[in-house]
Amino acid sequence: MQLDVESMRTFVAVLDCGTMTKAAAELTISQSAVSLRLRRLEERIGTPILVRSGHALRPTPTGAELLPYARSLVATHDDAVARLSSSAIRGTVRLGAGEERFAEQVAVLLGHFRHAHPRSTVVFRIGDGARVIETMLDDGELDIALTLVPDKEVRPTDHVLWRDDLIWIAGEGTFLDSAHLPLATFTKGSITRQLAESALSSADLRYTTVFSGASLESVASAVRAGVGVALINRRSAPVGSVEWDLGPPIGDLGKMSYVARLAPGDPTELTAELAAAIRAELTEPSPTFSY
Repeated sequence: MQLDVESMRTFVAVLDCGTMTKAAAELTISQSAVSLRLRRLEERIGTPILVRSGHALRPTPTGAELLPYARSLVATHDDAVARLSSSAIRGTVRLGAGEERFAEQVAVLLGHFRHAHPRSTVVFRIGDGARVIETMLDDGELDIALTLVPDKEVRPTDHVLWRDDLIWIAGEGTFLDSAHLPLATFTKGSITRQLAESALSSADLRYTTVFSGASLESVASAVRAGVGVALINRRSAPVGSVEWDLGPPIGDLGKMSYVARLAPGDPTELTAELAAAIRAELTEPSPTFSY
């Protein structure tokens, strides 16, 4: 006895959908083709496998016994086809991102990439900060970096994924003493911190860095709690914060680009494939980021 995969697939679809009409639509074949496949399957088994119950179909005892084998056979067949028809590219590509807020988006992208290139390995690290990630890229420790940079630092070879601007924010209802501002910001080495301190100094405003955090979430939480003001890219402004209109101007430096940046030199085939996937799939986030 030989059981063909498509007849087994049709048998499973009919039971999952309940009727031949719905199964035909699911499989994108005609209803007569569904009937033919089921009849051929019953002829090979030598006994009925489906019985009508009202408007739906249910398995006979033989059909119930066959069903788990049918599901397993179809799944194994489809997995084999996917692997054999997928990319044969092998190797390892190293990807880094400065901000942890994009972890979920990148994880989904990497899942799709792994399915398309099952023989490849992507090593991903996130949350080290833009400057650290850029240094790792230039030192050859990464192949691709996802990083937020001032517009003036965008390189000709960068792919700009989206642009954003920096704004000053404070917690809703927070009292601010403009004579001596409390600054909530990122740890030393952060681009945004450098811009915030430069803008405050240029405006001759006294300030004290009362909070410094390594993550976007920690700075956002401090602002929301009323600890101090912060300079942050607009799409990262958390719920519970308001734009502080009295903040010192930051001019053209306040325009930021989120870019995909490749390491110097010619990329490997795998690196080029991942870069193309990033350009195609990594979409601009919604304006408001809540925690």
